[in-house]
Amino acid sequence: MAPAAGPEEQFNALALGSRFFFDGQGTASAAAAMKRYCDLLGEETINGLPPAQWLAEKELTKPDGPRVLGDGVARFCPDRGATLKAASEGSYERWFVAGTYEVGSGPKQMPAGAYVAAGALRECYWERTAKSGEVLDNQFATSAQEARVTVRTGDGQFTSRGCGAWRPAR
Repeated sequence: MAPAAGPEEQFNALALGSRFFFDGQGTASAAAAMKRYCDLLGEETINGLPPAQWLAEKELTKPDGPRVLGDGVARFCPDRGATLKAASEGSYERWFVAGTYEVGSGPKQMPAGAYVAAGALRECYWERTAKSGEVLDNQFATSAQEARVTVRTGDGQFTSRGCGAWRPAR
């Protein structure tokens, strides 16, 4: 009689039978990659985003992501279950990194509100534009410790470069 497969072998089989892939982990197996993801979920940020937002926007959207990551978190890092739950439910604070965002309440939009970017900001530029593209307000800082902006309900877009992550102001 063959010995029962261990948690790593069971997870490897699940991952191999799915369409989910682990990005850039450079590990020998899906189980090893998942353990690396568990470590990442314990970090303050992943690629400039809070872990729950990173999961929601980058990993749970992949084919079979919820199933594979749900099994992996339960199996290898159950203490990260709250992060996975927040990502799945969308109940996390959203940050906004470099790019242009339409202002609104949709999943890929930036809600109106006050935001702050903090840290060693170099060559930080942001602008608020009308729906027509007309610049309503903007700022460029060659060096700053903090930048603040209030995105208004009637704005069309918000664009940022070199400012790090914009977090809701408290």
